[in-house]
Amino acid sequence: MSLNKSEQSLHIEPRSSRQLAILLLVLHGMAMGVVANLDLPGWLLAGLVGSVVVMLYGSWHIYVLGSGKKSIKVMVWDDEGNWKLITAERKSIEAELLPSSFVFPRMLVLHFMSTGRKKYSTVLMPDSIDPGLFRKLLLRLRFET
Repeated sequence: MSLNKSEQSLHIEPRSSRQLAILLLVLHGMAMGVVANLDLPGWLLAGLVGSVVVMLYGSWHIYVLGSGKKSIKVMVWDDEGNWKLITAERKSIEAELLPSSFVFPRMLVLHFMSTGRKKYSTVLMPDSIDPGLFRKLLLRLRFET
């Protein structure tokens, strides 16, 4: 199904998501629980705990706080199907949506490739953008990709 030419572009400015923050804490907490129950030498356990903490820290800054270098602050999907991203560093980037993106009813995981061949991603939950915009984006992603 193709988009009507009268369809407006979608301007998306995600804000911090409480749902995503809880999900990250639960998933990383579960990973810590698994690591704590492993029968491994202490140095290896410390390395695993450190890697889980580093992953949580990185994910938190990119996806929840939006303060990482690769954080996406604004996304514009125009009526021609082109994406324009603005990062936390205020860089404007032309990008294409990759097929590896996930579209779930309660979560959108969008992967982009810039024209400079750099990868960017963002996670959108229903509480990170206006509910009407979330529905429009969800439907348009299902029909257009």
